[in-house]
Amino acid sequence: RQTNVGFTVMVAPIGMNYYYGFDNTTFTDSNGHTNAWYLEQITAWSAKADELYVWNYSEYFDNYFVPLDTITNMQAKYQAYVNAGATGIYDQGCGEANATDWAELKVYLKSALAQDVNADVNALISGFMRAYYGEQAAPYMLQLLQAQQAHYATIANKMHGGHITRDSLFNKSYWGTDGSNAMLTEWYGYIQSALNATTDVTLKARIQKESLT
Repeated sequence: RQTNVGFTVMVAPIGMNYYYGFDNTTFTDSNGHTNAWYLEQITAWSAKADELYVWNYSEYFDNYFVPLDTITNMQAKYQAYVNAGATGIYDQGCGEANATDWAELKVYLKSALAQDVNADVNALISGFMRAYYGEQAAPYMLQLLQAQQAHYATIANKMHGGHITRDSLFNKSYWGTDGSNAMLTEWYGYIQSALNATTDVTLKARIQKESLT
């Protein structure tokens, strides 16, 4: 008599590059695997398992304290997990009270996308900015986020095979190419404008925290 045995699989693709999407085939991890390879494994396990869970990461954990834009590809990854047949997603990130690098925004987006992977991410970000930093300061904080995303997109393609690592912080091209600190001055200008836009001490504390990044 044949007995059917059900089983559950948990996949944790810690080696993949969380800056890029699953369609990326140029970056390889220490084992020579691309992001596309990781998605193939998830899809293959889904075909065999009764239940498939994915342990997703929000940061590159070998370089945890280095700022990293995981927002740009966050929705695409959630959608890929669903399309691959994932039963559920465990998403590990940073939820500490004093975490920087848009930690609260990332947690909010993960929560929203867990409920609806097809939600309008730009609308979610705009709504978060207004609610978390206040109506007057929100436009400046959004400009800061967009400026950082644009910068990370540039340097990620130049350094360490796509990963922004601790070593990147000691490379002057990370901070701009002309040596004038113009990029940092621009970023801090958004922070200062946001601080000037509100008198609420709670909102000011939230704004100042992002200046630490």
